Amino acid sequence: DVHLHTHFSQYAGMPLIDLHLLPSTVVLKDSLYTINESHINYCVADTMLSIENFQVEASHQYIRANGVASKRADDSLRVELGHIDAGFILPFVLPEKEFKLGGYATGWATLYNLFNQPVFEADVRLDSAQINDVYLGTALATLELDKETKNILIDGDVYTPTERFLAHVDGEVVTATKHWGITIYPDSIPLGFINHWTDGIISDISGYGSGVVDIFGENHK
Repeated sequence: DVHLHTHFSQYAGMPLIDLHLLPSTVVLKDSLYTINESHINYCVADTMLSIENFQVEASHQYIRANGVASKRADDSLRVELGHIDAGFILPFVLPEKEFKLGGYATGWATLYNLFNQPVFEADVRLDSAQINDVYLGTALATLELDKETKNILIDGDVYTPTERFLAHVDGEVVTATKHWGITIYPDSIPLGFINHWTDGIISDISGYGSGVVDIFGENHK
């Protein structure tokens, strides 16, 4: 259960909401997570969300958030991830049914001007990276929201456990239409991940391949 104190007041004739989160525990996907003491404040008049020392953790996993989200370009909200199961976060960006990306994400994301013209940038390392349940190694990626198109741009590289370069990845999520596309430039990559899309047509594809793989679709969420 989540324990908190909530205080309502007014500022400039509009609600001012203050949440004081108390130490609590919750169960997510059969894991016990601890919520640390933190403060979350929302001012309706200024359209401002302030988060102070928010942290959810479970043994070696954590999510942290600090900062201010508002209409001002110089306000920023920073979110940090520590060894978080990609299954928790990636379905918000790409549809898991069409493109399944597994592993454990560690990194950060900073969001600016969130309630006006949002901009964000992120650096993420994905350990034990998998595509469609086929193990690859470690993926390093940057994500950003294009200021002009408002699309999410993805740029990354994949390495084997012995640090041999395995593939370069470019991607884009078109936020207006929810269409997305990913291009993989593999260098002797295991081909088993293709079976996810050829089920019922061709089965048991194996071996290693190089070249270009284009994947695209639409997120219906």
